[in-house]
Amino acid sequence: MPGLAPEGNFERLPYDSLDRLTALSTPVSSYTYQLGPVGNRKNVTEGTGRTVNYNYDGIYRLTNETVSADPAKVNGSVSYVLDPVGNRKSATSTLSGVNTASFNYNTDDELTTERYDANGNAWNSGGNYCASCIRLGNEIRKLTGSPPRRRRRVR
Repeated sequence: MPGLAPEGNFERLPYDSLDRLTALSTPVSSYTYQLGPVGNRKNVTEGTGRTVNYNYDGIYRLTNETVSADPAKVNGSVSYVLDPVGNRKSATSTLSGVNTASFNYNTDDELTTERYDANGNAWNSGGNYCASCIRLGNEIRKLTGSPPRRRRRVR
């Protein structure tokens, strides 16, 4: 399917018969995706040869990520333990730069390490107050700084 690049140029992005993205290329990188039957990403292969494999439980919640063939030799895995409602209770890592951690939640399934407003919106992220957020009611209406660049799909 053609897409409109940020510079205004058209490019072709490959989709499967269910309209799910199967590959992406930029001037500096490329990715090929293998998808499961419900669209869950089973693995990603980067242009460098680095591969990330994903495993899920019976209801498609992520339980493990394994990195292999990394050119910088940063290989390993991260396994997740979930509670019955899908909250991530722990992450056990052998991947350099990703710490093993445990997570706790309150009765509203909110992380106990975060601060929330009356509507349940997180005001912290890793202990940092969201000073760049301008909130209106229950929605973030504006983030200060540059917005992320998006690609529009054209059919």
